[in-house]
Amino acid sequence: ASMQAGAAPRQALRADGLNASMATDLVEGQSRQCWTWTGGSCSWNWCDSWRKADCTASGWFHLCTCGSGCVGADSACHTQRNVRVAGGISLENVRFGGYYLRVPTTWGFTQLRVGTDLDDYAKFDLWEVPGTMSGQKRYVIGPTQLPDNTLEFATSSSIIGSPWKAIDGKPGSWGSAPADPAHNFWTVCKVNGHVRLGDFTGAIWAYIHHGSWLAYGWNVEVWRTPSDETEWILTDSSLLGQLDDCS
Repeated sequence: ASMQAGAAPRQALRADGLNASMATDLVEGQSRQCWTWTGGSCSWNWCDSWRKADCTASGWFHLCTCGSGCVGADSACHTQRNVRVAGGISLENVRFGGYYLRVPTTWGFTQLRVGTDLDDYAKFDLWEVPGTMSGQKRYVIGPTQLPDNTLEFATSSSIIGSPWKAIDGKPGSWGSAPADPAHNFWTVCKVNGHVRLGDFTGAIWAYIHHGSWLAYGWNVEVWRTPSDETEWILTDSSLLGQLDDCS
């Protein structure tokens, strides 16, 4: 089933539709420079007209993809490509000063974490996707050191705590989240002179909590107003002027 932009947060993230790792041609069509799968499926119905997408065969599946141009913040196809607005930025957690967001360097691990080393694995590139959703921009975030990878939100196996985690992976590959924009497009906004990194819907925010170095998702539907654990200090504060205010 298709998911329209602005769907409820839980529906948007949990209605994966299909596992993108099973679609053989998906990986090549998704990158921080341009996303081509809108998140819609046309295996049983035509693509919704608002997506402006083509129905494309990918392995066993038929997906709503952009034949030309790239997917925008509204999950529809646009003629423009993504624009890099920042490169090599680092993010220091406000609650836990001196600890920077970073990608794992151990094989087999994907969940983002924090550490005190401000090296190449703690630097990220920020790409703005075309258009807006509900008047706000959306972004693709990628580790500077790993140009084929992007940051994603995925379900966690945690029984107690957040059911969401922030991970690093190659879009659509085994072990990553589905290549749906709902998992891969980020809300990046400013608050209190800092930034928050949220999911596609702006309802889940990357945060660090006591007793763990791993990055999970703060769910505003459950825990309400995010704390400063969800806020990050930019090493380049000039970027703040380009970001939307957190609503």
